[in-house]
Amino acid sequence: MQPNVEQHDVPSAWFTIAEAVKDRELAQRTSAAVLGALGTRPAVARLDVHTDYGRVITPDALDAEDRLERLVKLRRLRGTVDLDLSDVAQADLLRRYLAWSINVDLYDRHDQLIANFHDCAYSIIMRLSPEGATQLGANLNGLVTVEPLGDHRQPWPRTPLKHRRSWRRPRAALEADI
Repeated sequence: MQPNVEQHDVPSAWFTIAEAVKDRELAQRTSAAVLGALGTRPAVARLDVHTDYGRVITPDALDAEDRLERLVKLRRLRGTVDLDLSDVAQADLLRRYLAWSINVDLYDRHDQLIANFHDCAYSIIMRLSPEGATQLGANLNGLVTVEPLGDHRQPWPRTPLKHRRSWRRPRAALEADI
């Protein structure tokens, strides 16, 4: 008899967008496609509320940045905020600011890192099935290349969210403010 062991629903391979994504429209499109490819797996987003593109940020992303900065102040953090992606408003903030943040880490419900968007989506890595990576490439119509990350570029170790001091479930007052 096999023990009843909960299986993590994390696919087995790390993939990356091969090109350095500098164009802002392409960064937004690529980030949205990667987020879509991850589906409902992301449970928490840890993001830095800073951008290197303040002069060209879209009004929608600027509004999201303002709301995220309010969360940072209300939670007494230092520029980094954790979003509970089961909350529709917080998931929307992630969607609107994802390609503009200097760093975003996505974690699954087991506190495992499943994606990283670095330097305003200049560099993107994600954990997908090979089929999911192929579909992601097809969804982006060849604008960027999705390829295996490779052994020499594995993601660096992350401290699980439950061990970080700044992770707090949002209070109803915070949710109403965003």
